[in-house]
Amino acid sequence: MKIVFLDHFGCFASVVLAAYCTGILSPKAVKTKDILDLPYFADVESWQPGKLYFLGKDQAGNVYYTLGAGFYSNLIKNVVWPDLKKLGEIKEKIVLYDVNSLNSLFLIYLEILSKGKLRKITKYLWVYWFTYVKKIGQ
Repeated sequence: MKIVFLDHFGCFASVVLAAYCTGILSPKAVKTKDILDLPYFADVESWQPGKLYFLGKDQAGNVYYTLGAGFYSNLIKNVVWPDLKKLGEIKEKIVLYDVNSLNSLFLIYLEILSKGKLRKITKYLWVYWFTYVKKIGQ
């Protein structure tokens, strides 16, 4: 099965969740450095939606991807994807999860307005958001 996590840029909450699912991150104790070292986390190339990243496989053989979907995650998941499956006659099981609710709206707008140019600074704000505000992994 292929699992795709959708978030605004495809490089924040979706990467963190995919890392948990693949075993890259341990759910017991996550440190700032652990998140900063994730592949594609706060990727400087991802300041616009549309980028698809392969994150890895879990022990059951499920393959994980992240996709930047902008503010259209819900539309893609509930309207576009079902129609694409019908048109393309996709045989394999692909599941989409919208994880935008884990992202900070303030940080999303900061990324949009700066066009990703502040990413060297904002990545630390994102890590703070996930470890201390949303407490992912605690």
